[in-house]
Amino acid sequence: MTKIKTIITGHGNFANGIKSSLLLLASLPENYYFVDFEESMSPDQLSETFEQILQPNEEFVFFTDLLGGTPFKEAAKLSVNNRKVEVVTGCNLGALLETIYNSYENVSDYANDLIKISKQGTQLLKLDSSPIQPEDNTEFDDGI
Repeated sequence: MTKIKTIITGHGNFANGIKSSLLLLASLPENYYFVDFEESMSPDQLSETFEQILQPNEEFVFFTDLLGGTPFKEAAKLSVNNRKVEVVTGCNLGALLETIYNSYENVSDYANDLIKISKQGTQLLKLDSSPIQPEDNTEFDDGI
């Protein structure tokens, strides 16, 4: 598992929704933090929450919900003068799940892998144009 810290943040209950989903699928690393940008919060309050988590000389990846949204902008402000902080936006649950079990040499490798895995996991279901016909004319079983 990577030792790089991860701050998952977004609008409403985005962060804790991701947390809830991850808990169904895996055990959460101690280096994951979940910060919701709630309706009652100001951008400054969100930034203060981020600053309470960030530690000097540690590498962090921000995982935000929307490009250009307040969580993204506040994370970006903190990363401008800190090469140990990367900001990734628009990823998905599958990318976080897969990267939990990977090790990375540096924060840039981790951020780029999140993006790569997210792109690979975004697919369109295409069904064959011919209907499926059971060979023995029996009913399909439920499940896998």
